[in-house]
Amino acid sequence: DRMNSVVFSVRGKGYYGLGQAKDRPEGLRDLWQYDPQTDRWQKYADFPGNGHVRVIANTVSNRAYLGLGY
Repeated sequence: DRMNSVVFSVRGKGYYGLGQAKDRPEGLRDLWQYDPQTDRWQKYADFPGNGHVRVIANTVSNRAYLGLGY
């Protein structure tokens, strides 16, 4: 039930989070990491500040840059 979230990958691992839940208008702050080697998700970190919706991500040289959104 999450929408307007962000998805990106760094060094062979996937990341998913932020956005908003259908039943909560405020943005979410959690980021999750997927490891294809173990086929498991784990909580990675909370994004600083308030929740964020419609964030974009770009990866350069094995680093992710997140921004924009509201």
